[in-house]
Amino acid sequence: MIIVSYFSDFGCKDTVIFRIKRKEHQQKLELFDSFENSYYICSMKYKVIITLLFCMFVGNVAYAQSFRDNNNMLVGKVESDGTIRNANNMRMGRIFDDGTIRDGNNMRLGTIEKDGTIRDKNNMRLGTVSSDGTVRDNNNMRLGSIDKDGTVRNSNNMRIGTASGINTRYAAVFFFFNLF
Repeated sequence: MIIVSYFSDFGCKDTVIFRIKRKEHQQKLELFDSFENSYYICSMKYKVIITLLFCMFVGNVAYAQSFRDNNNMLVGKVESDGTIRNANNMRMGRIFDDGTIRDGNNMRLGTIEKDGTIRDKNNMRLGTVSSDGTVRDNNNMRLGSIDKDGTVRNSNNMRIGTASGINTRYAAVFFFFNLF
């Protein structure tokens, strides 16, 4: 018998045993079946671990992009393409890359401009969101703010919810301008 040890692609040490068969003065190496499966089991173990880690990462990202009320109850979420869903996973609308806001029936609700100005479907200015997260209405009255950690506060500085991992302008549309 010949015993050969090597490291597989996944860093797992594998041992393969060959049995020498003599047949009419010829040597033939034959791989034992029980050891052939050891590489498959080792590589599958690493594939399962990588898959589980990937699923945990995706789950954390999905949890991080949610709207929650003051009682930490899920109110809605934002998907990677800008789709807004409510707590029952029903599609409420979408915010497109160009700033257009559309409802679940694809009707135009308004826009978010690059400078933070929010407009309704008739192009009337509703308010603004500044780079520091301050939200103001059309008359420049402070409606509230969205902190860097995602905490949403009203004009009295009381916590009214969270928007973890969500663009500040999207959170302002959701919490202050009721476009969804």
